[in-house]
Amino acid sequence: MCLNLFSSLLKLYTGTCPFAIRFRCDAHGILHGPRISAQSDVRVLTAKSGRAYSWLVVAMLWFVCFLNYADRLAIFSVFPLLGTELHLTSFQLGVIGGSFMWLYALCGPFAGWLSDRISRRTLILGALIFWSLTTAATALTHSFASLTVVRALGGIGEAFYFPAAM
Repeated sequence: MCLNLFSSLLKLYTGTCPFAIRFRCDAHGILHGPRISAQSDVRVLTAKSGRAYSWLVVAMLWFVCFLNYADRLAIFSVFPLLGTELHLTSFQLGVIGGSFMWLYALCGPFAGWLSDRISRRTLILGALIFWSLTTAATALTHSFASLTVVRALGGIGEAFYFPAAM
């Protein structure tokens, strides 16, 4: 389900969505809808409802940012299980938890600089894909070293999302 949601958001954001979301604005500019209809392109939203599309993009960016924070903090809830399963010390768990933030903090200024120089859409999609792949790779780790590297790579992916989304 999560993969389908991610795929739908990606298609909607890039304009390749197989359906159209239509909104109706009344004379006072109040938004009504959404209504989903079978169209070949989401760009059927007219200039009159361009405001609705803008709010749809804001909602999508907020939702991804929410997932960003949830992913960042979720590992701490399974630290006792990780410590038992992988025979990790408290110090090693601290390194795993910190590896994400170290690279997130180091890459932040570069990510901000880069988001001013290339297309934000490209940077958001690239960061989202990279971050999703590293999050999936977390499930494949079986050692302290691999988990540390994958969490650090996740920090890089998330560092590039936030400045581009703002």
